[in-house]
Amino acid sequence: MSLFTNLLNLHSGTKPREDFFTEIVAYFLSLNNHILIDWLKHHSIISDENYSSIKISTQQEHKRLETHTEDSKLDIVVELSNGLNTDVIFIESTIGSTEGWRQLEKYAEILSNLPNVRHRILIYITRDYDPKEEIKTPAFNLEPKINFYQLRWYQFYARLQQHATDILAQEILILFFQESIKELKTVQEQYFDFPWKGVSIETVTETDKEQDLDTSPSSIAEV
Repeated sequence: MSLFTNLLNLHSGTKPREDFFTEIVAYFLSLNNHILIDWLKHHSIISDENYSSIKISTQQEHKRLETHTEDSKLDIVVELSNGLNTDVIFIESTIGSTEGWRQLEKYAEILSNLPNVRHRILIYITRDYDPKEEIKTPAFNLEPKINFYQLRWYQFYARLQQHATDILAQEILILFFQESIKELKTVQEQYFDFPWKGVSIETVTETDKEQDLDTSPSSIAEV
């Protein structure tokens, strides 16, 4: 059992799985900026890798805009700077839940209103299949424009396997398997190389495969 799963099980009452999961992944990426950059470049989310400063924040709060009914709290915010320009990425993560009412639209509007930002990116990453085909790039026809990408957590898992020699990465991989992947009904077997015996996973439908492979165009540590 993963160290992180043991820690989560110490929590009495309803376990905050999504927040716990988000904090662990964000912390890992804050310690391994090269893996963050590799993941973003792999999905063609960024092209520049010469960032001199990378800042990752979780549960970042933003005051509501005039058209919003309440304040917003963002799962993960990534700020990438090369000294001259800053790119900002908002990441909304779900594990077994779905998007809240107008949640992505509100996040896009907040992102569009940030000052002094070069590229504005919104990522919606989910465990389960939750297509957002209606959201195009630029998202919601905002100006400054927002580039929207939809990803799945199993894709991140597959990418992370390339760095499995890192002890923290190994613990996260086990956590992914125990808390997410084992419940996922639409996993492509070729994406995984499970180190555990007796694992059986189901394959995706052709529709799911097309959706997941076509990823359409958002402070823990600072370096």
